[in-house]
Amino acid sequence: MCLFLYHAYLPENHAYFVSKEQVMREGIQFSTKSNNRYSNGGRVKIEKTESLRPLDTPDWVNFEEAIGVDISKRFSKSFCFPVFTINTHI
Repeated sequence: MCLFLYHAYLPENHAYFVSKEQVMREGIQFSTKSNNRYSNGGRVKIEKTESLRPLDTPDWVNFEEAIGVDISKRFSKSFCFPVFTINTHI
């Protein structure tokens, strides 16, 4: 079973519109304009976010550079990518 994450592909007249060509060329980064559409904790101070960080969270997880996603398709058009895990016990 493959699970997916969804990132909004907003209409051209939306304030946070990013073209699919840009996303294909650059990917979706924390600084991508469409990421501003998500508020998933983005307005919380990073000090507070880090203070709530689970103890077993790997060091490579950087909450300052996270992107907003949905776990179900909420928009008529979305960028879709598979959920993945990294095995750190190799």
